Amino acid sequence: MNFTKLSLATIMAMSFTAAAMADVDVQFGGQAVLYYQTLQKDSKDWDFFDKAGSRGNVGLQIRSKADLGNGFSAGVTANVIGTAGLEGNLVNGVMQTASDTNGDLGGYWIPEAYVAKTVGNTTLKIGRQYLNTPFAFSEGWNVFKNSFEAAVLINQDIPDTTAVLAMVNKSNGNGLGATMDTFGAVNPAGGMDNAVYALGLLNKSIPNLNANLWAYNLTSLATAIWAELGYKVDVGVPLTLAAHYANVNPSDDALEDTTMYGVKVGTKVNGFKLSVSYDDVDDGDIPIHNVGTGVKTKLFAQQILNQGAIKKDAKTTQVKVVTPEFYGAKLIAAYAMTDAGDKNPMGANNDLDELDVIVKTKVLGTNILLAYVNQSYDKTEDQDLLRVVARYKF
Repeated sequence: MNFTKLSLATIMAMSFTAAAMADVDVQFGGQAVLYYQTLQKDSKDWDFFDKAGSRGNVGLQIRSKADLGNGFSAGVTANVIGTAGLEGNLVNGVMQTASDTNGDLGGYWIPEAYVAKTVGNTTLKIGRQYLNTPFAFSEGWNVFKNSFEAAVLINQDIPDTTAVLAMVNKSNGNGLGATMDTFGAVNPAGGMDNAVYALGLLNKSIPNLNANLWAYNLTSLATAIWAELGYKVDVGVPLTLAAHYANVNPSDDALEDTTMYGVKVGTKVNGFKLSVSYDDVDDGDIPIHNVGTGVKTKLFAQQILNQGAIKKDAKTTQVKVVTPEFYGAKLIAAYAMTDAGDKNPMGANNDLDELDVIVKTKVLGTNILLAYVNQSYDKTEDQDLLRVVARYKF
């Protein structure tokens, strides 16, 4: 799908003009973002706030959604990103960027541009859009989420059940410093058919039980399944019990299957949320992660930075505490221990301990996230990270 590059002013003008001519309901919203993170690493002689180990961005997002009548709707989102002069002064890198003919670390892209049609309990959505499935999903950790070029059919005719059928063709990735206006094949194996096909069934017919089953055809790469159960019960204190399982079967017979299973137990006591989880991923050849980006996972033990260590040949245990809000702030603390095997992506038998401490608050209508991460490896260098994110949503 090809998109002509337009200025933000042009996009907004076209939207308002179309709304006036067609007399349709158009809603606008968005967010302004300031994002900064800094690393401390001895081998590179980086201390916190040194520009050499720091990254930063400012960004503006404008979202529009139109009800076109007769079950039709459409949406367009524009992201503008830059450094506001931070690069080369306070930071030496960026979290995200976009192509720019002037060579600046900025630019813009269109993460959403879709049309949708609803008939009864069925909706078809085609175009650039955000997704949330176990193997292809939009990640919220960066300045802006990644998105996909896809066709998604959602049906709710079966009581208490949502059926999802998706053909996912392209993604713009989401690694550090990713060029976000570049959309490439979501299937890394390439071939004549680069698409990923997904079928999902999400069921809530049993009280307090959520059951999700997903089947994927990654065409020339693999087939995959993902199953997840979540159950809530009160035994004097509320308990949430969850389990998930995944298997990736490579198309290449020379490659080994990858199997994952995990369990999680959570509760809430005096306003404190407590959870313990365990994920086990064997030493198969294809990691359990987001095929659209190759970055994050949907594992229970996913933390701020530990995705590289937990997605393949790893056993990870996590303990997490979320406090109630005190003076307008909430504290989240999570500690994960990973037992790494011979084929772990971060190095053979390179065990990892990661501590995350996060503070979330709101100041002058702006959501503030402050995060500290300490990573301690057995065989490679430890590192510490500080991250500050401010989001003003409108």
